[in-house]
Amino acid sequence: MYTPRKKLRFSDDTQTPSTSTASQDEEYINIRGYPHNVSSLRQSPKMKGRYFNFTLQTGRHEYHETVCFVTEKHQTISNAAQTKTPVSLKSVTKAVAQTTTTSENEQFDVKINRKATILPVNKKTLQFQHRQPPSLQELTITDVLNTSLTDQAVTVRAKVTSNAVAELKTARDGTQLTLTKYIVSDKTGSIEANTWGNTTLQLHQSYLFEYLITKSFADTKNVQIGSRTVITPIDDIGDIIETPKEQPVVDTITGTVRSIKAILMSHCTNCKRPVEPLHSQIVRCTACDMKQASTSLSQNMQVTLQITGCSNTFTISHNVIDEFLQISKKQNLLTDAEDLEDYFLISAQNLLLEHTPTFHVTSITSLPPSPKT
Repeated sequence: MYTPRKKLRFSDDTQTPSTSTASQDEEYINIRGYPHNVSSLRQSPKMKGRYFNFTLQTGRHEYHETVCFVTEKHQTISNAAQTKTPVSLKSVTKAVAQTTTTSENEQFDVKINRKATILPVNKKTLQFQHRQPPSLQELTITDVLNTSLTDQAVTVRAKVTSNAVAELKTARDGTQLTLTKYIVSDKTGSIEANTWGNTTLQLHQSYLFEYLITKSFADTKNVQIGSRTVITPIDDIGDIIETPKEQPVVDTITGTVRSIKAILMSHCTNCKRPVEPLHSQIVRCTACDMKQASTSLSQNMQVTLQITGCSNTFTISHNVIDEFLQISKKQNLLTDAEDLEDYFLISAQNLLLEHTPTFHVTSITSLPPSPKT
């Protein structure tokens, strides 16, 4: 996950640099502290294996983001976080910091591989007490928008003020992923909150979002809901400010479907990542390792198609397809990708598509057949 620029050896748990050099190829550190915010198990997109993340508190105001590739240690670290028990990490790698946190000390991340050992520590031997990371201190949305830092962990209390908008994305390895976008607001403003996959966020419901990650794209700030984000429904936060957004430019095109591809994806009820049901009653998510009934998986239909007389490929989200099928009284097609494709090719002869300049369809209208000449 990380590419260390420099690795140092430490002689003991006090983080004093060692004067000995064990290897020119690989050097490690020993470090102690309290684990916080342990994530679920995740599948690495670049390597064949799984990992999990947590934050390691190594001082009163010192925190380090940590990635562990030894998945059998997940329960050990989770238990330590829940019981506020410190741990000793020996022979772990010091890596260049990827996520910024507020700290009075040097910023670096920690990487745990098979060479490492993890042992409990008596908290009386530490010179500091258990303290939640600063990322769990609440910020307003205006505070988040005004920060100059990206990839920073933050916590906000906000209300969902828009329905989910889903976009189908293709990863470099060809995997189809769904990016779901919401708008959340508080008394100071609004911000876009994104997540890969589906969530159970409800319109007009207030939530406490712990461990969101700030992102920035084209000078626009947003926050990302990740595997470590904890979302808790709360009482209504009261008056909010909904920042007006510029109305998107919408174009239209009319025609008959020339070609179409429909994909019905199932998502884990825990981590929301795509899973393959394999026609079994029980499935295990390869990302978070949670076993669940196939009937409990959430499903998401994504469609790409081409219209006669146009060379562009249009993408259609689950919500837009669902709305069109409800109007057409064909909702049964939402669970069968091939039947949906056949319906668009054979029965939906004349369609009006409203779409963005990037060819994301925002609505579909079935028009009367064109008069024959």
